[in-house]
Amino acid sequence: VAKATISLPLLIVAWIKAKERAYLFRMREDYAYKYSAAMAFEGYKKQIQEQDPELQQQLLQIAIDNLGKNPTSVFDKELQSTPLETIIEGVGKRIDQAIAKN
Repeated sequence: VAKATISLPLLIVAWIKAKERAYLFRMREDYAYKYSAAMAFEGYKKQIQEQDPELQQQLLQIAIDNLGKNPTSVFDKELQSTPLETIIEGVGKRIDQAIAKN
């Protein structure tokens, strides 16, 4: 019992930190994508400058839409506070799927 009292809070903290780290990694990937898109935009802009102004406007709109997205959109759901919530949510989804099949 004493081991469980000590290890359970440590497991919960480790779980929360792992989840936060995964989110931070996804945000880093999102910013890296935006950086690459910004660099590509410059190259595309140089290529189409002499061509169609409408095409240049479309490129600008795509770049604005892409770069203007909020980086927190990589979070598909809020960070749950305990592993128990994740387990309960997973069980709930499976029950819903089983009910939907019948």
